[in-house]
Amino acid sequence: MSLETSENFIQNGKDLSRDAQRRSFRLFVVASMLAVIGGQVFAGNVLQLIVWNLGGKERFVGFLNFLIFGSALAQLLIIPLAQRVSKKTLVIAMLALAYAATAPMLFARSVSNHFGMTAGLALIALSVTGRQVCMSLSNPSWMGLAREFTPEKRRGRLLGTLRTTWQSVIVIMLLATGLYLGRQPAWAKLQVMIVIGLIAQLCRLLVMFGVSQPPTRQPVQAVSWLQMVTTPVRDAAYRPYLWYVMFYGIALGLHEPFRIFYLLRLQFGQNLALIASCFISLGAAATLFAWGKLADRFGNRGVFGLTLAGMVVTPLLWLFVRQTDWGLYLAMALFAAGGAFVSGNGLVQTRYLFASLKPELDAAYIAVTYLIISLAVGLGSLISSQILGLAPRLGLQVRPDGGFNVYHLTFILASLVFLMTFHFRRKFREPTETPTLEVAAELTRPLRVVFGPLLAWTRTNETKSNDDDKPTP
Repeated sequence: MSLETSENFIQNGKDLSRDAQRRSFRLFVVASMLAVIGGQVFAGNVLQLIVWNLGGKERFVGFLNFLIFGSALAQLLIIPLAQRVSKKTLVIAMLALAYAATAPMLFARSVSNHFGMTAGLALIALSVTGRQVCMSLSNPSWMGLAREFTPEKRRGRLLGTLRTTWQSVIVIMLLATGLYLGRQPAWAKLQVMIVIGLIAQLCRLLVMFGVSQPPTRQPVQAVSWLQMVTTPVRDAAYRPYLWYVMFYGIALGLHEPFRIFYLLRLQFGQNLALIASCFISLGAAATLFAWGKLADRFGNRGVFGLTLAGMVVTPLLWLFVRQTDWGLYLAMALFAAGGAFVSGNGLVQTRYLFASLKPELDAAYIAVTYLIISLAVGLGSLISSQILGLAPRLGLQVRPDGGFNVYHLTFILASLVFLMTFHFRRKFREPTETPTLEVAAELTRPLRVVFGPLLAWTRTNETKSNDDDKPTP
């Protein structure tokens, strides 16, 4: 094993060759595709239907989301180990433990039948939380691998390709799942989905054995655990970004986990709610490569601004979703728009994070950043679930015929918190970035090329017409 020393860190092993990067990136894409299948079953939309069919409602979903995202605290424990141990080895070990944690979910209905609904939901909560703790422990190393396998000059496009691929998988999966489950699925069908999730997790584990092992980098001087954890927070240039992701996460948590439940409250079938939600990934898949190209060309700032503006508006439009065919079509459109904006913003968040990493402390920066955003999403979800639980007291229950309801409060609150994030976005900038308005002008240039001559011709004809209408002296 070769050792290389820089001013700040000691590197064990050589940097990956171009061929090794490409091959490992392809395998990493496959592993990511399998990861999102497991994620949908054990932490996403399919999990919400599992909970719904076991008797869990909004408050339990809020509590469960808080457990899921609160599990990110485990990342703090792994930072010193993640900085020293092989990233690949750590990811494989955590994936194996996650598999063991989720297998008991197959027996949730049996536990519920014998010991009551609360016991069944408790088993779900324990399994999901156990899995998520393992995922959190692997996250610094997983994101470190993503950074190693994507050259900086092409990072935006490669991350766009990666995210487009996995979003496409989610679209196919949710469409197929919605068609398979039907309006009111039997538990046996949900068990099949749990088995599919377990198979996907096992295949992901096997694929990771094929990726190359990048070098490990350790600080030249010994750094304590407390120093590692606090360095990103004490970094004055990086701190505004942490404030940004915190408010961003709260806004996401306030409305995203409950949109499927809103459709269920509007009396849409579970299959329709699940199929409608796949438009999140459809919107993301359709736009991610474009967001990546924009970020590579103009920097992160313009994509941050454009996507954040969209996220302010989109939750407000949910106020117009009703129990009609047009209401369902509007929900699909809003799922797609939200997916496009959130995925674009997430892409430049990752891009900014990777550019800000210090090689000797990359695990600390990744762990602290994802800890903050995860806790923020969990907190937002918990707050929203408590608001939704007040519906009977406030007289704001969801009515199929329309009218203001308690879900509308959460949509408005999410929009306001997204608006607050603009304040922090202005505080972290890179010298090569292009302002948002200039990026918007560049995006609308093709429209100006097409419609500009037409508008000029129209104005000319109007001027001529006005001149002809003037009385001759």
